[in-house]
Amino acid sequence: MSTRQLADLVGTSHSAVVALEKREAQGKVTLEMVTKFAQAMGCKFVYGIVPEAPSESLDSIVSAKAKALASELLKRVEHSMSLEKQGSDAADSKAQVERLALELKTKMDSRIWDNQA
Repeated sequence: MSTRQLADLVGTSHSAVVALEKREAQGKVTLEMVTKFAQAMGCKFVYGIVPEAPSESLDSIVSAKAKALASELLKRVEHSMSLEKQGSDAADSKAQVERLALELKTKMDSRIWDNQA
């Protein structure tokens, strides 16, 4: 479809369509504008957020972040416990990390999204 044809469908000028295309290329187009143009073409505009790595899902990203946070939180507790000579074995520590990570994820704890190394 030409820009002139699209302008006629939307009920706007050819120059407005060209300007929209420029803004779109610059990443400055509004969702409202794109929706209007999609509707004029008998379409529905849909957008989404997807993981950068094709092999990942949002769930796997959240799980990894929850596990990292759980590890960090429990590392602090284990440090305090070691100062009091109350350590835990590796298997128990791993199970605690898994339990806490699941709890953080289930409760959608916002700390999951804090910047982590």
